[in-house]
Amino acid sequence: RFRSTFRPDDTRLIRVGGGVTGCVAWWPEDGAARIKHFYLAPAFQRLGLGAAVLRRVFAQAGAAAVRVTRFRVAALRDSDANRFYARHGFVPLSQGEWDIEYEREYDRATAAAAPFP
Repeated sequence: RFRSTFRPDDTRLIRVGGGVTGCVAWWPEDGAARIKHFYLAPAFQRLGLGAAVLRRVFAQAGAAAVRVTRFRVAALRDSDANRFYARHGFVPLSQGEWDIEYEREYDRATAAAAPFP
């Protein structure tokens, strides 16, 4: 599943202290920004880093040439990521065999004001 949607040009490494701690990708998709492959090493989870990365994705998408009105993401059904996305304003749209699909409206003012780590 990962390989079928992996887009190297749209993927960014997440670095802390010079080491790679995760990755995230996003790209325009039908007026939305699709977030994929958002992974953080377990030692860096629950520290606020995921929220900071998400704010950066919001800001980058808002600055992109393509107009973004919402964000979409999917999470494995039993993953802790479901609580993370709910805390950050994503609402469930549908459930498949493996994933729950979420969407969040783009709030330009919040994205512009969000500090970067």
